[in-house]
Amino acid sequence: MNAADAADGTPDGDQASPLPETPPTAAIPDADQAAPPDRGAEAPPDPEGPAATPVIRGGIRHGDLGYARYPVLAWHYLGGTIVSAERALDQRLNKALSERMQLGLYPGLPDTHTLFFNEDPRGRPAGALVVGLGQVGDLAPGLLETVVRDTLVDYALRISRWPDGCFSAAGTVRSATVSCLLVGFGPEA
Repeated sequence: MNAADAADGTPDGDQASPLPETPPTAAIPDADQAAPPDRGAEAPPDPEGPAATPVIRGGIRHGDLGYARYPVLAWHYLGGTIVSAERALDQRLNKALSERMQLGLYPGLPDTHTLFFNEDPRGRPAGALVVGLGQVGDLAPGLLETVVRDTLVDYALRISRWPDGCFSAAGTVRSATVSCLLVGFGPEA
């Protein structure tokens, strides 16, 4: 500190800051205002109303893929061939899955997927959502969640932008419904 600093109590000529005034007593909460909120009390109503919550419905059916009304969510491992359920989908979708595989455009790597739609508006199933799962044995729960989520979001986006009323009347909320194959693999399946 120099002589000027000693005079005002601040180093190197900084200006002294006065202490703030004591707040008026009306701003100090009383015991009731300072008490923790009642956990059983209802929250005040939202002035904009309740937010719409998307509805997810599920059901289990056993049957032929030919009866699936909605596109079928199916899986494909890298390097695999189109067999079993994928083969049934391929036959019902006019060999669209085989065509993409022959062109090297079929999903197999993790984070890849392809959406197929039935060319016949009354055809069943309505399509297929094929998800790439990577190498057999490398699948982990986090990866499965990510690839399925990305595929379903892509499908919902595609449905929301569909040019005609195939999925619902224009200007209305559309439903991005899917059928899903549950297939086990290995000795625990």
